[in-house]
Order: sequence, then C-alpha cells, then structure tokens
Amino acid sequence: MRKTLNFRTILTGFLRLFSVFRNKLFRRRRSVKYLNQELEKLQQLNQSKDQLFAIVSHDLRSAVHSLQISIAQLKTQLAQANIKEAMLMAGNTEQTILSLQSLLNNLLYWSLSQTGQLNFYPEKFSVRRIVNQVCYDFLPIATSKSIALYYTLASDLFCNADINSVRLILRNIIDNAIKYTPAQGAITIAARQENNYCYITIQDTGIGISREVIEALFAGDTKRIQQEASGKQSTGIGLWLAKNMTERNGGSLRIFSEIGMGTMVRIALPVNA
Repeated sequence: MRKTLNFRTILTGFLRLFSVFRNKLFRRRRSVKYLNQELEKLQQLNQSKDQLFAIVSHDLRSAVHSLQISIAQLKTQLAQANIKEAMLMAGNTEQTILSLQSLLNNLLYWSLSQTGQLNFYPEKFSVRRIVNQVCYDFLPIATSKSIALYYTLASDLFCNADINSVRLILRNIIDNAIKYTPAQGAITIAARQENNYCYITIQDTGIGISREVIEALFAGDTKRIQQEASGKQSTGIGLWLAKNMTERNGGSLRIFSEIGMGTMVRIALPVNA
C-alpha cells in the first residue's frame, strides 16, 4: 500500500511538473509568435516609411525648385514694371506655397498617427460652416484652373467629431479633387443626415481613380502612386489620412470612381457622441 501511494505521489508530481513545463513552453511559443508578428509589422512600417519619405522628398525638392523659379520670374517682372505679369507670377507662387503647406501638414499628421500622439477632441459643429471655410481657401486655386466649385449646404446639419481633423479630411479630399480634375471641370459638395450620421459627398468630373489604387488605399498600402491631371505623381497620403481620421472619429470613408468617369468620396460622421 505504501509503495502504491509513493508511486501515485511521484506520478502526480511528475504530471504537475509536465503541465507547468508545457504551459511555459506554450507561453514562450506564443510570445515568440507575437514578437515575430510585431517584428513583421515594424519591418512593413519601416519599408512604407522609407518609400513614402523618398517620394515626399522628391515632392519637397520640386516644390522648393518651383518657388525659386517663381520668385526669380516675379522679381524680373517687378523690375520691368509688368504689374499684370507680376500678379500672375504671385498667384502661381501662392499656389505652390499652399501645396507645400498641405504636404507638410499631412506629413506632421502622418507621423503623429504612427506614434500614437494624435489626440481627438469631439465637439458638435455646423457642417456648413466648416465646408464654407475650407472651400473659401480653395476658391482661388479652383478659379485659376477654371474649375467650378459648388458647395451650398443646409444650415441644420451637424456632426460630433474632432473639428481640426475634419478640416484636414475635407482639405485633403477637395485638394485631390482639384488636382485630378482638368480645366473646365466641376466639383460638387453636398451633405445629408441619415440614421445618426451626417454624409458629406465630394464629387468631381476628373480623371478618376483606378480600382487597384482604391484597393491599395483601403489595404493600407503606401506604395500607391497615381498621376494627377497635370501629369505629376501623387503619393496618396492625403486620401490615406482622410480615411484614417474619419475612422478615428467613429465614421467611415468610401470612394466611388472609374477611370475617366470622375470620383465621388463619401464621408460618414456621427451626429451624436
């Protein structure tokens, strides 16, 4: 009886020891798997960052070079007292500065979003007031490209979201619409409220976006590059930020487009907190 008891005790202890060892091994394997997954994410993020910065650096150099040329031409026209030509050069310079400012803002928000330092403070605001503010800034650029900008909204539409991020969302989408719309085109902004969401649509008559680029955008692929209506390359960071920030505000962003058929972007933002 004593031998049987000792054997059972030893067997029980061995099984307990085996169970502890197995659990530790399982946790270690799970930890290694988690670390490998995190390492893969970091590698993907680093690759995306490198490619994005390479493209953006090219955009920055191009913008600075354009500014140098514009300022030199502006100085020449002023020296010759050609006021009309000088005003035209000043307008072109202003457009270049606005594009550069938009690119720098996008880079700032992108870096903050990647490091988790982007804070959101939801508040109730008038959609018409924000749309009017953003469109007013873009009117000179749209007019210079002979693009009509329509944005008559109802006064009783409200959203509950972070107002600064919504401004950036609208700026990026309208800026894209202008870039991808040839001269004599049109951009229409409308809004409606349905099922506790406010839907804002920005529709243009531009060159459209391919299905591959749209799918890459929603997959979070920063390798997407598309040519603007002027022939310049675009990184797509503006649309990526707009989608990311819309979702951070509890909403959604959808893109409807075909090559040669224009683009419609629909933003859904919550009405209530």
